[in-house]
Amino acid sequence: MDDSEVEARFGFESVLARCYGMVLARSASEAMALGYPVYVIDIDPQLNKVTLGPKEQLFRKTLMANQLNLLQQRAIDATDGIRCQAKIRYNSDPEPAVLTRTGIDSIRLEFDEPQVAITPGQAVVCYDNDVVLGRRMD
Repeated sequence: MDDSEVEARFGFESVLARCYGMVLARSASEAMALGYPVYVIDIDPQLNKVTLGPKEQLFRKTLMANQLNLLQQRAIDATDGIRCQAKIRYNSDPEPAVLTRTGIDSIRLEFDEPQVAITPGQAVVCYDNDVVLGRRMD
């Protein structure tokens, strides 16, 4: 099995552990040894690396999505960006954002305020009031 790495980002970068096998199980025990909560900030399968950091590093303003189903012409034509509301979790409130189409089935969403834990492959639904502009659902 290949080497795996757990990295911490707290204003500096350091490798917390190098291990074989299940990285996430190892990272949980390493995190407990720090004495304060840490969160998975990034997973890089190419480098076989998990990055941990404080909760503040979970917040992001930008979401990139592909394999999108754009339902309204307004969203299809949004190469210069349009205002919308977007939900990244089914039970969250819609948040104001700018939707920009970046490809045939891809968009960039720039939220007005940082959102917690935007992740690759994130489901997202974009609205114009009660009208669904587009969505990406797994």
